[in-house]
Amino acid sequence: MLSKLKDYYEFLIGTIGFGLLLLVTIVNRECISFNIVLFAILSITGILLERISIKIDDFTVTLSSAVMLGYYFISGLVPTLWLIFIVFMTSNYIYYHKQTIRMYFSIGMLFIMFTLSHYLIKIIGRQIITISNINDIINCIIFGLAIFIFNWIILIMQNIIVFNDELSTKFFEAFKWDFYTNFIVIPLSILMSYSYHQYSFIGLVVFLLLIVTFNLLFRLVRNLIFINKGLSLSHQVSVSIVSKLDLSETISNILIGIKQLVNCDYCALIEFDKNSCTVRTLDFIADEYINFDSRIIDNYLTKHFEKILTLKESFVLEDVKKSRYIDDPTKVPEDLVSLIYEPLVLDNEIIGCVLISSKYRGRFSKEQLYILDNLANQIVVAIENARLYKEVYNNAIKDELTGLYNQRHFFNALDSLTDACATCTFRDCIKCNKTSLIIFDIDHFKKINDTYGHQTGDKILSEIANIIKNNVRANDKVFRYGGEEFTVILPKTDQQHAYDIAERIRKAVENTKFYSSEGDEIKITISGGLAEFPDEADSGAELLAYADRAMYIGAKKQGRNKISRYVASM
Repeated sequence: MLSKLKDYYEFLIGTIGFGLLLLVTIVNRECISFNIVLFAILSITGILLERISIKIDDFTVTLSSAVMLGYYFISGLVPTLWLIFIVFMTSNYIYYHKQTIRMYFSIGMLFIMFTLSHYLIKIIGRQIITISNINDIINCIIFGLAIFIFNWIILIMQNIIVFNDELSTKFFEAFKWDFYTNFIVIPLSILMSYSYHQYSFIGLVVFLLLIVTFNLLFRLVRNLIFINKGLSLSHQVSVSIVSKLDLSETISNILIGIKQLVNCDYCALIEFDKNSCTVRTLDFIADEYINFDSRIIDNYLTKHFEKILTLKESFVLEDVKKSRYIDDPTKVPEDLVSLIYEPLVLDNEIIGCVLISSKYRGRFSKEQLYILDNLANQIVVAIENARLYKEVYNNAIKDELTGLYNQRHFFNALDSLTDACATCTFRDCIKCNKTSLIIFDIDHFKKINDTYGHQTGDKILSEIANIIKNNVRANDKVFRYGGEEFTVILPKTDQQHAYDIAERIRKAVENTKFYSSEGDEIKITISGGLAEFPDEADSGAELLAYADRAMYIGAKKQGRNKISRYVASM
């Protein structure tokens, strides 16, 4: 709905503008002068200045408007409107490839601005013929300011009528840059007109060469400043991400850093899995108004997985839908318009990519791509370091046979229970850290080992570990306590709920058929005990002791294959 309203508004402004062009061309007889050579020179200069425009954040500074304004001071309204038409139609077609409706709106808006400003200065009794005295200069300044005001009236109306929104920070930023640009554009246009009137074509050509040279130098300085600033920020991001060892924290820092480097609407870190030939978004950052699911991108890239693996060079797409990489533009989300693709390569193999997008066309520059190219290697190193650390850490806290958490990690988890309550600021316990502990022991496991061998014993341990894991909740932690004993820590769980879970596990083991390495069926049962913290136990160590006592007194001594709850009389 919002997109259609925007299109209607832009179509209306474009239609009014082009209508004024035709009307004043037919009716207006006030053309000061028309010289085809002058028109051609200024057309070429205007198109060239559009090509070497200067991008500052979201705003584009171009001196082509100085040419339009100066030409108005020389030749009047009608030739200027046709110069605008030639310059911007050609520029949009060659350089920008704007959507037809957007181009129609932009050019139509310029027609309205110049036409209204022209008749405004006539109404207030001002006239621009030559630049010969201070009064003529004042008239030129008034005309330039009138164009500026009409421009922003149209844009503010668009923001209020179409978007029904308050003026954003970006809107005011664009206004600020446009206002500053007028301090350059208006004097340049006056000087251009003066040069032509005083020195004819020689003066004009020299002046235009100076404008183009100034534009190129300013563009070069701007690019150098941008790259220097970007590389400095890139270094800060590199230090930040390389110093982190937690994988999720590293990925989060990478995305935050890229968002600082590149003004984007969406940024994602994507992993390529060659084993499964799939693509998965590890994490992303998106502005709140962006309306598309990362799974759309994952599914599309997975569909073209073999092709994606060949893209080892970074690139910028100014318009995603018109890219040769997209076989079905209708599947591209509306908010995904321009894009940066930055591959992540390790040992000459692509392991993933950074995908950056904007809902605006032509948002990204080659300078930004250069900075990201330099950062990409640091991103790969940081991710690999974090993965290696995670692998080493998991090996340190996991039991090699069962894949469960090991005894050391279990004791650390118990200590954290005690520590959490020790730092509590409540006068009376509100049981916010209520936790239950279950301990299981395989019945007659020594006999099984002696009868069928340790290979069978290891097989049964792994199978029971899987049964326990498959019957607990996502936030419950399962440990191999030692030998044939397993423990389960259940956060925010009272004794009754813990008993229900333990009983479910006991029945699952009892109903499972186990086999020796030689294929002999073995009957396996388990016994268990449980206790609750902090109602029954004051510390993690006490909790373990009470659960262990419940298992041996209430289950093992009562015939095994039972679950027992701790009571104070045990």
